[in-house]
Amino acid sequence: MKRGIGVYIGPKEVIAASVSLSQGVPSLERFAIEPFEEAEKSQASGPKEKDKSNKPAKKELTREAQAVKRALEKIGAQRMRVTAAFNPFHLVTRYFEIPSIPRKEWGNAIRYEASRYIPFKISETVVDFKVNEGVSRETNAKILCVTSAAVKIETLRSYVNHIRSSSAKVDTIEPLFLALSRAVALGEKLEAEKTYGFLFLDDDGSVNVTLSRSGITYLSRDFLLSDDPKANETRFYEELKVSIDFVQQKTSSDKIEKVFISGSGDLPFWSDFLTSVFGKQITFQPALFPVKQVVPSNMLSKLIIPIGLALRGLKHKSPLGDFTLLPPAEREERPEKIRRLVGYEFLAVALVFIILRFAVLEPYAAYVQKQVVSAMGPQAKSAPFLVGLSVTELQQMKDEVRKQANQLNQFSKERLAFVERLKALTQKIPRAIWLEHFTYGPASKGESKMEAGKPLSKSLVLQGQCYTASPEEDVKTINQWAKD
Repeated sequence: MKRGIGVYIGPKEVIAASVSLSQGVPSLERFAIEPFEEAEKSQASGPKEKDKSNKPAKKELTREAQAVKRALEKIGAQRMRVTAAFNPFHLVTRYFEIPSIPRKEWGNAIRYEASRYIPFKISETVVDFKVNEGVSRETNAKILCVTSAAVKIETLRSYVNHIRSSSAKVDTIEPLFLALSRAVALGEKLEAEKTYGFLFLDDDGSVNVTLSRSGITYLSRDFLLSDDPKANETRFYEELKVSIDFVQQKTSSDKIEKVFISGSGDLPFWSDFLTSVFGKQITFQPALFPVKQVVPSNMLSKLIIPIGLALRGLKHKSPLGDFTLLPPAEREERPEKIRRLVGYEFLAVALVFIILRFAVLEPYAAYVQKQVVSAMGPQAKSAPFLVGLSVTELQQMKDEVRKQANQLNQFSKERLAFVERLKALTQKIPRAIWLEHFTYGPASKGESKMEAGKPLSKSLVLQGQCYTASPEEDVKTINQWAKD
């Protein structure tokens, strides 16, 4: 059974989920939520006694790494490959349009254009992007609609190290809104040519707003809530209103189909509040994922992100496209991928060898053999297979033939000697004797015991009848024949 592991590292806690795939249907298997813990009080009680051994001191895990380790242990995913995400406040997502250019020029041109919108040095940043080809509404010219996501390399490495130091392997890291949309898409059909929103509230008061249409992410931005509930209501409304206006201006649409809410905090309150201020023109509903277990709705809203991350490990696509914020230099190759590549290389080498052998080597060898046979004269043509043998092999074959010839000669001599004896017996046999049976071969065990190294003697045994007037005459006739 295939498993996908998703890990979300938030500002105050780590949320991990294991999703299994059975008969093509994903289901939540196990999950864990682990808050960050401060250093143990025992460390503050006084200096520890120095370790007099020469063993190197173990590196202390960060509180984030400790929380990741505990969460993965609870879901039974130690040392497994995970897909991860972190608080989107560390991420910059921008949408822009550029004139259509050949695909081979996308990489350099888009990175250059993205550097104008990213508030970091491009040399210190990991950038990934998704491109959709479209048409400008003003000029009807072909354009590229680009959504880019960027994060500082230093920030990315710190989160990667949190996971790797907990003995897990990082498959990839992606923006949070991709995981959210991927999980929602399993239970909700996101139609083309309609605009959808995704809201994520984290436990530190940060809010991420993402709006997309036809698979294009036009906006993904963040803001912070304060401790003042009334001010938060105003802030929430204003930030969401500005975001919606921006996307409607970009897409020339006047309606947001649905906005899915997930994360921590009082989500039912925010859903009711936003419904009241925006009216029926927008539907606000919690982001859900079909589960078999009984999971409280507030808990499921937290789990929706790691569930979406785990689904990527099971090869589920996000309706907003799949970004990756882990550059090739930081990735760990999958063992199965390495084995597959080695297998392909082996097959390629084997195929080249087979073609080389049957198309080149064997025809050339046949040609060389033909030339050698022709040069050696008509004797070689009678046995061309001898041409390719070495001198040693020919000598061995000669010895074997000689041995077999000697055996045949010996058998022939014994056969001729036996024939002469039979002729002598038949020429002098009396008329009164009638032979019924005779044998010729080694003497029986009881009759001959030969010395070591000497050949066994052979005997001729005759059986038959003698027809005379009396037994005395029979004996006399037989003895006389034996003497002759």
